[in-house]
Amino acid sequence: MAPLAIRSLTSCSLLALGGALASAMAPSARAQSWTGVPYPLGTTTGTGPRGLAVGDLNHDGVPDVVTNNSASTTSGSVAVFLGLPGGGLGPSTIIPWGSGTPGTTDGNSFLADINGDANLDFVFCNGSSSFGYGASAALGSGTGLLATPASITSSTASVTHAGAAADFTGEGLIDFVMVSFGSNAFYPRFGTGSGAFATQPDIAFPSPDGTVSGNLGVEDVDNDGDLDWSSARFYSTGGCGFSIFLNSGGIFTKVNYPGTSATSSVHEGISFGDFDEDGDQDAVLVNDSANQLLLFTNSGAPAFTYSASTVQAPLALSGGPRNCLVADIDHDGHLDLTVQQETPDNIQIFQGNGDGTFAPFGTLSPAPQLNPRQIAASDMNADGQPDLVVACFGTSGNASSMGVVVFFYSSLTPSGTVQFGTGSAGCAGTIGMSASGPPTIGDSTYRVTSVNVPPSTLGLLLIGDVPSASDYLFIGIVLHVDLLASSVLLAADMYSDSGGTGFTPFPVPANPLLAGLTFHVQSVWVEPLMRTCRIPPTYGLVSSPGLSLTF
Repeated sequence: MAPLAIRSLTSCSLLALGGALASAMAPSARAQSWTGVPYPLGTTTGTGPRGLAVGDLNHDGVPDVVTNNSASTTSGSVAVFLGLPGGGLGPSTIIPWGSGTPGTTDGNSFLADINGDANLDFVFCNGSSSFGYGASAALGSGTGLLATPASITSSTASVTHAGAAADFTGEGLIDFVMVSFGSNAFYPRFGTGSGAFATQPDIAFPSPDGTVSGNLGVEDVDNDGDLDWSSARFYSTGGCGFSIFLNSGGIFTKVNYPGTSATSSVHEGISFGDFDEDGDQDAVLVNDSANQLLLFTNSGAPAFTYSASTVQAPLALSGGPRNCLVADIDHDGHLDLTVQQETPDNIQIFQGNGDGTFAPFGTLSPAPQLNPRQIAASDMNADGQPDLVVACFGTSGNASSMGVVVFFYSSLTPSGTVQFGTGSAGCAGTIGMSASGPPTIGDSTYRVTSVNVPPSTLGLLLIGDVPSASDYLFIGIVLHVDLLASSVLLAADMYSDSGGTGFTPFPVPANPLLAGLTFHVQSVWVEPLMRTCRIPPTYGLVSSPGLSLTF
């Protein structure tokens, strides 16, 4: 990316600033803290949430939380916690379903629009014989209510442990793949756009493939434009490691990456992220046996190399890890790792440095709720800061120990920055925006971040010297930068990750003429087809609030 330049005060034009900034940013020095607020499930006498997803169910710009819960004495359930304006969650609404032992066994849960009505639906794995095992989908109405879940069957009556929801075919429809550890098979199901899924041929896997209870990783690891998916390899007899199913238009080719002697142990889950910021997606494996996170560096093509000898030693965990969340939770523009752990009942965080290395960043306790199972990052109170949302399984018969905990993140607002106006509704709530620190002349590592934006999509950062607060171009979003009146007008490309966080380098030149000047920035995002966050008709655009930067 070219350095930001001061334009002539008589010119008015738009500069497209592409590329990447090849510089690492030191860990953020901003003061920060977390405040955990529990939201009990409240009405069950069995056991609690196995998974959760965060999204805006009722189009009010406030993120809501949905959990899929293991069996009580009579049935499993789905719980909806509607978000409250200003932050926090309301009491849960319970949707019973099934009989016997429905629920999930620690797999993934997702909110996505699977029937094309611009309302988020809830898709999750289950182990219910009542529904033929497989997975289930509860359609959203746009009011915050979900319908009784309907079945997405697997081919074999065996407990489904994990799944992945994404557009694997490139048709603009949400597809689903699930894995059954008991029957040694993956079950792809392609979306039809009506809320149903068409059965595809099973993908058998012999030992040592497959995972027991971790997540499936989804990312375009070979940079060909198709989303791939991956499973951690559970059996230590095969060297563990992981398997990637490379996608070409919905046709999957499996490539195994066996572990070394250092990684030959039980793996539960896998996640992806560009940890060294070279443009390729790297992998992190959750090792449940050795209680470690293992980093694999992708040098392209893809070509994954275990990085202990070159970049990052295994990251030690306390015990009982399940899944690893990859997200920039400290707002410094670098991806961090967050792991929920059952044995010590805590959340362990590692801060990314942007060069493929990580450092311990802290530990959070969800008490009085216990057994954290799945975690998500979302701005839950519209302050522009990412918060953590945790599903806690609890203990049998102890209703107060099961439910959701929201860890609200706070940090000191960097001097010289002022947020103004409001953002539009994103997929997980109101879009927020913040800066990595005080705007300092000559800071080549300066970054701005947007949260709650549509996942894995394109955005544009607008920079001008005149603020606005209206939709004067009639494009369906409020502009916080006056594009017509600004005499200094710049733009930079943005791209969001799969969690809905987008950031871009915003290098500040060493130009003394900047001293005392104020610029206003805003991000604008394109909603992906079939994954709109708002009720149509819209122009397919959503936006952040404004951020004023005084140098």
